[in-house]
Formats: sequence, C-alpha cells, structure tokens
Amino acid sequence: MNIMSNFVQEVIGRLKGDESEVIAAQNERKAKSAFKQQLSSLESQLVDDEVLIEEKLEAYNNALYPTKRIKDNKDYLLNIKIAKQDLDIAEGELENTQDSIKFFTSEMDKAFKVTKK
Repeated sequence: MNIMSNFVQEVIGRLKGDESEVIAAQNERKAKSAFKQQLSSLESQLVDDEVLIEEKLEAYNNALYPTKRIKDNKDYLLNIKIAKQDLDIAEGELENTQDSIKFFTSEMDKAFKVTKK
C-alpha cells in the first residue's frame, strides 16, 4: 500500500507510461513550492496592508479632528471624505489579502492531503 498525496495520485491518473510517477513527484514539488511562495508573499502583503490601515486611520482621524483652526467648511468636509475613502480602500485590500490566504491555504491542503492508495 503506497501513501501518496492527492496531487501525486491525480497526476499519475492523468499520465500514461513509465515516467508517470517521476513526473508526478516533480510536479508535486514544483506545485508545493508555488503555493509556499504565494503564501509567503501574501503574508508579507498582509503586514503591509495592516500598516497601511493604521496610517489611513490616523489620516482619517486627523481630518475628522483637526488640531488647526478650520478655515473652510467645504475643505474640511472634503478632507474627511477623501480620508474615509482611502481608509475604506485599504480595508478592502486587507480583506482581499486575507481571502487569498484562506483560498490558497485551502487549495494547498486539498491538493496535498496524504491518503492511502
């Protein structure tokens, strides 16, 4: 009874010939590397997104609660609107990064789940 990941089993099932196990094993290593590289990049992006949110939140609070005299109501309100939009965009980017991490983690777990054959 051989123990193989789903990935190796799927590739072997799609190939014919003596080299099928060799190709499947090589492809598995390459695919694992791709997943790990992508997740590492996304983890780095996650940190960048979190820092950006902190900066955008500070900018929003500075716009909403200015420490200098408000000279023009229109500019004051426009600054709040722009700062809030920037914060919302940053929060959306963080959510996208988190969703991508969940997606690729799930796909990696599914592809490389080890089963008995």
